[in-house]
Amino acid sequence: MLRRPRSYWLFVTFFVLSCASLGCARIERARECKQLAETVNARLDEVERLAPRAAPSGSSTTDMLDAGVRRVPGAAHAADREGGAAASKAERYRRMAQLYLGLSREVASVDVADERLVKQIENYSRLMKRTARALDRLAEASQAGNHRGIRAATTELQTLQERQRTASQQIDQLCLSP
Repeated sequence: MLRRPRSYWLFVTFFVLSCASLGCARIERARECKQLAETVNARLDEVERLAPRAAPSGSSTTDMLDAGVRRVPGAAHAADREGGAAASKAERYRRMAQLYLGLSREVASVDVADERLVKQIENYSRLMKRTARALDRLAEASQAGNHRGIRAATTELQTLQERQRTASQQIDQLCLSP
């Protein structure tokens, strides 16, 4: 019978444990990504309920927000200037801002070990905070009938929406990568 040197068995043991730990890291990252997705989706479901209803059915939450944001300048007619509709919109935008701010805090608190994922989550959290601030500005402008303020907030929200899509795609790529 052929005897293997002790260094061989140490190498084999190290190799097997390394492979096992890499598999565990991947499983752990999958768990972290699942937790992150559940956190984000739950909060965005709430945002979707507040988003303007003019978006086509089957569109994503960000598309609904975008559709609502794009509608605001054109929708700020006489009814908005009269106060009732503007106050209602403003309140809806303020509530959406609160939800985004809450999402920012929840996302930042998700416990993640992968350093690359941590950086992407921090970026996503910052984008959620900026979205909340932009929605607050949109609420103020909408309530005041400030069309220039509405346009500025709308433009900012559209830019932030694109950045959110990119950040979300980057997180997805990290979650799906080996």
